[in-house]
Amino acid sequence: MARRGVWELEKITLYYCLQGGSSQGTRGFVEERLASFAKENPQIQFETVIEEGHPEAVGLYRNGYKRTLSLRNLEPIEVHDHLLYLRNTWGEPEQKHSKISYGVISNTPSVQGYWRTEPDLEAPSSVRRSYLGQIPPNVPPQFRSFAQLQRELGLAGVTELLQNLGCSKWVVSGMTGVKVKSRKKRD
Repeated sequence: MARRGVWELEKITLYYCLQGGSSQGTRGFVEERLASFAKENPQIQFETVIEEGHPEAVGLYRNGYKRTLSLRNLEPIEVHDHLLYLRNTWGEPEQKHSKISYGVISNTPSVQGYWRTEPDLEAPSSVRRSYLGQIPPNVPPQFRSFAQLQRELGLAGVTELLQNLGCSKWVVSGMTGVKVKSRKKRD
């Protein structure tokens, strides 16, 4: 690809083997089409290297970035397409964008907190310890049963239970227990 009229790709090096089956398409491209491709793209230097192993095309860009593409088991037309890809890309790593990403990656934690799909009705652990810690032995039994319910159902479960019973407000007041104010029904 060209930036301000200057092509990014400077050189293509083709590595292939004279006997390997995976290099057959690359050998066909070098014999039949490389000369015409080089005439169409005079801004690119071409180099062919014969060595054992699978075929590769290595593109060297102006900024020093190297991009390597495997040409293993490709037909000559597919090798041509891979070389066009090298010519038409910038000398930078491809940006990975997808809908299945992790969002913004930052070293600084969010001031607002993390996103939750459902409301978190549980009190933070520090609040739970201060309000619903060990109940002193002098607390009346009805408050002890609330603490047991809270341990078994969790704060969300107790909230739902109280709403089903018709209570509009409930308050946890320190270590003394729970006060429930009932809603007056209007006729």
